[in-house]
Amino acid sequence: MYPLDIFDYMVFLLLFLFGAVAAGGGIGGGGVFIPLLILLGRFKTSDAVPLSNVMILGSSVANFLQMLPQKHPHADRPLIDYDLSLVLQPLALSGTIVGVILNIIFPEWLILALLILTLIMTTYRSTLKGVSVYKKEKTLEKTGDNFKNLESTDVEVDSQVIKKFNEARTKVTKVPKQIQESGDHESHSDSDVDSDQEFPSEDANDPVKKKELDKILKNESKNPFLKQFVLCLVLVIVVVHSLLIGGKGDSVVGVKLCSPTYWGVFVIIFPILFFITALVARYLIKLDSKKLRVHYKFFPGDIHWNKKNTVITALLSLGAGILSSLLGIGGGMILSPLMLEMGVLPPVTAATSSYMILFTS
Repeated sequence: MYPLDIFDYMVFLLLFLFGAVAAGGGIGGGGVFIPLLILLGRFKTSDAVPLSNVMILGSSVANFLQMLPQKHPHADRPLIDYDLSLVLQPLALSGTIVGVILNIIFPEWLILALLILTLIMTTYRSTLKGVSVYKKEKTLEKTGDNFKNLESTDVEVDSQVIKKFNEARTKVTKVPKQIQESGDHESHSDSDVDSDQEFPSEDANDPVKKKELDKILKNESKNPFLKQFVLCLVLVIVVVHSLLIGGKGDSVVGVKLCSPTYWGVFVIIFPILFFITALVARYLIKLDSKKLRVHYKFFPGDIHWNKKNTVITALLSLGAGILSSLLGIGGGMILSPLMLEMGVLPPVTAATSSYMILFTS
């Protein structure tokens, strides 16, 4: 690299700026870093790719450490949605394995066409979502429906006025008994759920249910070490699998490429990751059903983990993993728009995506 010239300084500046934008959006940045390193930095592709991976890893570690203590904008729980990451990550990783094979099989023109189509669709949908969120925020500011703005003013507000204000803005929805029992409910998004939605019933003050609710809230407020451990375990499984079959290098146990043993080891990871996802889904469905039963207060962006939503989310993550590996782009560039489409709040989306990139970089 030495001596440094004007192009090198331009690369430093642009990498810093685009890295900040990518980190804020939770998209990794590989789609920008690699072209900059090749075109302006004049690196070889074989050098630009690992350099990009190292930068993404460093950025994701810094992001995770920064966002780890941060809280959800509406609730006393971590900003990172660990439940969502547990559903998305295992199958996304298994999808990347399939994508590598498809990348070898598909012709270059088809890969290029899919890349252009994917980038256009994600850009289009993300832009629409951003405009939609912006309009809603402006509407809330104009109507005064954001109570935090009211609290932050220097004007004294009579307690009765606040009480009436709260009553006017609260939507009271009674949950049918069959929904409480089955847990078959739709996911929240900021378009169809009010942040102060309540579920009153005759047994709302039941001490047993109140105790269960307090336990759920207490667990949510803590750092979920067990959930973090599960993703670490998934990462270890994927790394060991790659070493056994051989990635860009030879297998550590001498498995020959495309031999019967190779394909046997190759496919064994899929039932393992699917089994982990199934266990996670079963846990989340039961937890969500319990939340409904004890009248847990859901907020905009919270996902209802019923069977339908869980299966759809898992399949979408599998497809996102296949596309990211097939097209050679970061998973965050696909998973972040996917989470926004699911109604997840933008700050939660960025934090969760950055956390997931930590395991894929």
